[in-house]
Amino acid sequence: MKAVPSGGGGGSGSRGGTRELFDTLIKWSAIVPLKNGHADIEIPLNDSLTGFRLVAIAHAGADLFGTGESTVHSSKELSLFSGIPDTMRNGDNFSAEVTLRNSSNQSMEVKVKGSANSNITLATQTVNLDAHASKKIVWPVTVPNDVRELVYTISAESQGVSDELQVKQRIVNPVPMRAILGQISQLEENLDIPLSLPADAREGEIRVTAEASLGASSLGGVREYMTSYPHTCMEQKLSRAVALGRKDLWEQSKIAGFLDNDGLLKFFALSLRGSVELTAYALELSHYQGWAIPDDTKDRMLDALGQFVQGRLNVPGTGLFIEDKIRALAALALWGKAANNKPSLENMDLNPTYLSFPSLIDLRRVYETIDEPKRSTVDNALTERSEFRGSIMTFKTDDRTLLGSEDASLARLILSRLKTDKSSADLPTYIRSLLSTQKNGHWDTTVADALGTLAIQKFAQAFENPDVKGDVQAVLSDVKKSLSVEAKDKKSEAFLWPKGTSTLNLSRPAGSQGKVWLTTLALAAVPLQK
Repeated sequence: MKAVPSGGGGGSGSRGGTRELFDTLIKWSAIVPLKNGHADIEIPLNDSLTGFRLVAIAHAGADLFGTGESTVHSSKELSLFSGIPDTMRNGDNFSAEVTLRNSSNQSMEVKVKGSANSNITLATQTVNLDAHASKKIVWPVTVPNDVRELVYTISAESQGVSDELQVKQRIVNPVPMRAILGQISQLEENLDIPLSLPADAREGEIRVTAEASLGASSLGGVREYMTSYPHTCMEQKLSRAVALGRKDLWEQSKIAGFLDNDGLLKFFALSLRGSVELTAYALELSHYQGWAIPDDTKDRMLDALGQFVQGRLNVPGTGLFIEDKIRALAALALWGKAANNKPSLENMDLNPTYLSFPSLIDLRRVYETIDEPKRSTVDNALTERSEFRGSIMTFKTDDRTLLGSEDASLARLILSRLKTDKSSADLPTYIRSLLSTQKNGHWDTTVADALGTLAIQKFAQAFENPDVKGDVQAVLSDVKKSLSVEAKDKKSEAFLWPKGTSTLNLSRPAGSQGKVWLTTLALAAVPLQK
């Protein structure tokens, strides 16, 4: 190795280029061939102005070895050293710093300038440096909102000597991308979806999934929401497991350790008393999903609900007493235990006119197994509370319970209808209505996300024909992508969401077969407003 003339430097920068390669390991050779006990090795130094330690290890046979090392240095009379942080966030204001060093024996007047990417200029600064002196140079920088990396190029020059440095900075978005729109539609030929990126969004993305099955395509927003859902009471753990289809999470919930002395399921392990509604909900999920609760645990839970219905178990804070008993009876009915409690049912005042919407649906599920003729009375009451708006049906109610909502109740109604009236012409309307209640790609509660997932999946299993052929062509702002309908591993295609208004065009080529379900998710990084 040789030094370059005065004013030069080590590494690729010594050839007059920009210094940008700063890896700490510059060369590794596991085996070096020898010739007469000597080896010639070329070591390309990187762009660091520093010392380099060169180490050689030799061995022969099983018991002979040796080590040798040497040190070389690279330097320049005028040099720049970066103090720019490796990572910053969009919108951050910070000081971009470099250190300027004069290694010569004479003072210098140095001009320093720089830029970042193609649209940020770092103002030229003139600095007087004494011999063997250093000085910090600072520029105020505001990180743009629409970049993922800034590449700084900074140069210094004085009387025939110079240095130029390139530094890369990773930029992260402090505002997470959130789903602000979720639309499910069925495509046979063409579909245009108008889009408008929120004015205060830092960036946006459009994800489109095309699949033959409604059950697979309409739950992307639910899965995305539940994947990062942070809370962990028993209801939330069970709901998250079902919504994600994760049996391992169901098994990890350890229901047996959350029962109180009476056999009711508790929200938290340290709670003193369990909940009738939570116990019924866990049994409901186990029934519809087909995931087991240990037999002894399940029997204790069913016995506790039976004792409650029969008035032998007093549970403080159960709210509307009759409605809690109906919820317990609905869970017992799913497991074939409602007939044992028919006398208790007959002693209740069950005038459908005065029951809430969730209780009507629970009562319908009870009548699936006992007193079936009365189910029509409940259906009539549900019809009276419904109204149609185009192809969507809504219910005139805002009834909620601890683990119930309109979305969850509609999902329960679909599950009940799939069991008793699979040929009903209303079922597709119920499905469209359930999907229409999604906000930001998911439903209003974790309970609704779990039950909605079950309802959609079971509807798809009962009615959809996966024999769909022909891809979907998606176009947004002249960017074209093809979505495979027949691929086994289906993944969403993503588009950058252009600013202002735009139109997403979806179409199918001639010769395509069947109807395709599409899920369009619009995600944007919108700062929270105070």
